[in-house]
Amino acid sequence: MSKNVTKKPARKPIAITAKVNDVVEGVVAKVRHPEPGILIEIPGNPMAFMPNSTLIGKTPEEKAARRAELIGNAGVTVKVMVMEAKDAGYDPEHPEKQRLIVNEAKPFLMDRAQQHQERVAESAQRAAAKTSAVRAAVAALVVGSVVDGRVVKIAEKDSTKNPGEKFAFGAYVDLGGVSGLLHNREMADPVKEGDAVKVFVISAEMDGDKPRVALSTTKVVEQEQAEELLSFFGAGDRTTGRDIRAANIDGVEGFTMKIGQVATDAFLPACDANVKDTSVLTKGSRVARVVCTGKVFAGKYVQVTREDV
Repeated sequence: MSKNVTKKPARKPIAITAKVNDVVEGVVAKVRHPEPGILIEIPGNPMAFMPNSTLIGKTPEEKAARRAELIGNAGVTVKVMVMEAKDAGYDPEHPEKQRLIVNEAKPFLMDRAQQHQERVAESAQRAAAKTSAVRAAVAALVVGSVVDGRVVKIAEKDSTKNPGEKFAFGAYVDLGGVSGLLHNREMADPVKEGDAVKVFVISAEMDGDKPRVALSTTKVVEQEQAEELLSFFGAGDRTTGRDIRAANIDGVEGFTMKIGQVATDAFLPACDANVKDTSVLTKGSRVARVVCTGKVFAGKYVQVTREDV
């Protein structure tokens, strides 16, 4: 008596529509996966094979962990690149002629490279915008003006005399959009981080993409003193100088004197003395008629010139 043997229906082959280098989405098949890799279902295509070596991961251990993760989450969607799509003759009798091999690592690395390029481009755009803003801030600074700022950092550098130690040589002051250096030699009084200060703009320029802004609080004090001095004596005011003494101020030969009823310090440069023998200014009564120039010399002297005599 013969037994009826039920034959398993032949698998109906499916034509491969995916092309090499295509990046497509598939899902991890809910089947028993062969040891060398993972089976991936891609819509409209036969079952694809993804070798373990093409899984995301730098080391064999990482790739093994990735394989366990995918198999443990059958049905999860993965992005893959088609590495081989062989459909030799589409022979239903020999479905083994069909080969669809995919790779998970390549699209992952491509995405990461693309994201890196986008981050670099965004960073470059931010840097360009920042540089443009700094240029505008530097251009807005007027040399010789006094502006409000805030100390944001004490400027330090390594000591050459005491290796391993640092010493402060100034402070960085934020002026709103750009910072400037307030050097120790231009500092009227010590400052600390967070201090609000009024600073005099000595210079403001760009060195390539870097701002170079030099500041002074000493000159603010000098300017305030100058404004106070000039509040008593305007340009063209005539007055009398007394207690005249020869002097060299900041390398300029001339004469110091007291002018006006409040005995304000004044300086007469020798080149403006308007006499052949300047020694006469320090002889006799030691009094001379002078004209105020409306300027301050060396930060503390009203600058005067002498009337023609």
